[in-house]
Amino acid sequence: MPLNIDSYLIQERDVRMYEQNSVIRSGLVLHLDASIFNTVAYGTTWFDLSGNGNHSTINGSSSYSNDSIRLINNSTDQLLNTSHIQCPTITNITTVMCWHYIHSTLTSRYFLDSRTGMGDGYYWSGNSFPDWQGGLYINGSPVTNNWTNFERVGEWYNVTLIASSPNTDDINIYSRFSDNEGLDVSSSVIMIYNRVLTAAEIAHNYNVTKGRFGL
Repeated sequence: MPLNIDSYLIQERDVRMYEQNSVIRSGLVLHLDASIFNTVAYGTTWFDLSGNGNHSTINGSSSYSNDSIRLINNSTDQLLNTSHIQCPTITNITTVMCWHYIHSTLTSRYFLDSRTGMGDGYYWSGNSFPDWQGGLYINGSPVTNNWTNFERVGEWYNVTLIASSPNTDDINIYSRFSDNEGLDVSSSVIMIYNRVLTAAEIAHNYNVTKGRFGL
């Protein structure tokens, strides 16, 4: 049976693909997946699969190909790198998981920023980001929470970042809250949870989605 999201039908074959990729659903408040084509096929809206209506906006210079959204942020002037995913206001943002491919890191770059309500982002520099120190996992395994471990240019990989405490805010993925200093990146999956995922749950999400990336 097709899935109806705000009057847009997701075809049955895509529903089957979604159900087979059985990510953890408990606490899932936003789920964007570019492999399900109809969720990104209408203008700049990326439709939320979680059932919570948290449809997000693709801003700036972008294109769709190979089950991913390419956000073009390749200027040496960081203020001109404005492409990003704008998520709506979400209650109790706690765990953020993304699959992406970084094309380049020329200047300051942000992975995410919910500074309006939280007070901090997660970004390239030696500055602190205390509100996002709850944990960092790369490809399902815990690593030291710093940008050096986060930055991997030229490969698809999975990042799960846990907040030190929940916050309620809109959130920019792949740019600063002021809509600049964006990452030069292709994005395939973004998930946000309103609770802390366990290490086993993070590993599960990685394992059920990694196949499409050749891992």
